[in-house]
Amino acid sequence: MAKNLTLLGNIEVNIESRKSLPIMNDMRRKKVSKRHPQGEGDLMINEYGPYVQMSTLGERMAALYQMDANLALESHLTHYMDEVEVNIAADTFDHVGFMNKISGQLQMKLDATDDSRRREFLQAIVSSLQERIRRHSLDIA
Repeated sequence: MAKNLTLLGNIEVNIESRKSLPIMNDMRRKKVSKRHPQGEGDLMINEYGPYVQMSTLGERMAALYQMDANLALESHLTHYMDEVEVNIAADTFDHVGFMNKISGQLQMKLDATDDSRRREFLQAIVSSLQERIRRHSLDIA
């Protein structure tokens, strides 16, 4: 099944089933869950929440993009945004808060980064997340 994903607000990419990057599979294996002391359910706490994993994945993918001049921005960004969509589809929670937290973490990394290629990828993620938040807000309005 194919679907279109709009990236950076103006680049539309046709997404078909594709294999995840090895780094994404590694991140999936490291999922961490903390239980409430009274057993009242899982907590998405700041230290271990899925947005922390997605922020870390974004940083790792930015490093890969920085080191490999052959990686194309659009396809690399599509892989990342596919992972965001997988997390959103996997559960019911505050999706906008989830994306805002990822965006905030990566914006801090962007502000502290000097390498132009790494900055380009981090900026693309932040912009795509903000566009996704905007679309989500329109969908529920």
